[in-house]
Amino acid sequence: MKKLVALVLAMMLALSCISFAAAEEEKVLKVGITSMSAQFDPGYSIGIQTIKIFYNIYDTLLTTNTEGEIVGQLAESWNWVDDKTLDVKIRPNVTFHNGEACTSEDVFYTFDRLIQGFGDGTVRILYETLDTVEVIDELTVRFHLNRADAAFEARLGSVWGANIVPKDYMEEIGAEAFQKAPVGTGPFSMEYSPEKITLTAYEGFWGDKPNVDKVEFILYPEASARMIALINGEVDIINDVTADLVDTINSYDGISVKGTAIKNIHIYVFNVNNTDSIISNQKFRQALTMAMDRQALVDAFWGDYAFVPPGHQFPAYGDLYVDYEG
Repeated sequence: MKKLVALVLAMMLALSCISFAAAEEEKVLKVGITSMSAQFDPGYSIGIQTIKIFYNIYDTLLTTNTEGEIVGQLAESWNWVDDKTLDVKIRPNVTFHNGEACTSEDVFYTFDRLIQGFGDGTVRILYETLDTVEVIDELTVRFHLNRADAAFEARLGSVWGANIVPKDYMEEIGAEAFQKAPVGTGPFSMEYSPEKITLTAYEGFWGDKPNVDKVEFILYPEASARMIALINGEVDIINDVTADLVDTINSYDGISVKGTAIKNIHIYVFNVNNTDSIISNQKFRQALTMAMDRQALVDAFWGDYAFVPPGHQFPAYGDLYVDYEG
């Protein structure tokens, strides 16, 4: 589906890409958001509101570049020993935001806890082919799969659970405390409050220095309040612009609405636990599904900025994508 944002919707990309023409004493990017999560452990669960944060405070071993190629992020190199065994060597001299070195023990800890069933169950599903993780040396880990998995390299670059977390820090403060005080190896460190999340450029970041000093994600639950904050200059970007506000926002000089495709599909779920309910009747559920006007829903919620996807698939699937109507 396509999501709407005002000005820019590049929030799922590392904010190191953002530049400012005017030099300021402290460069702060302010973003008005719809809702605020209180859970920032990538191994526990994930949601729309946490993704934009995860990409900026964590790193994965591998990642996908703008050309769709899998490249190293924390991984300096990787090699398939056989079709079910992958060795990954991580970069030296990488540190977490608390100054601790990132080693193979942290990589082992990140994935072993998933194997052991950590989280709400959603993340573990993506790593069902992962059997065990083995520490080879300080900077090398070996992944053992229970069967060949052509998508495993892509899984190591997924925002779903593949972000590397610090073993010692996690064990010191506990999993529950980590949810609101996360530490990663990404370009920004994070400070949480119920009304605002502040990202501060990490001076010890191993990669390119971000072009902003801080990013503030500020809570504005109401769409109209976000729009007014944008118009008044209180924020630089807002997300989740409703279709009825598009023309109003576009009417102001220097402000515009942009949309971009993300790999996300809205789904509905039937509660069939009550056998006395008509919802428990399969034919009734099928009738509701067939009667649903999906294009009308898209028009009402997103206007020209979204489309009805052909099933649970995306054009990014490449040769595996099936483009059909109906």
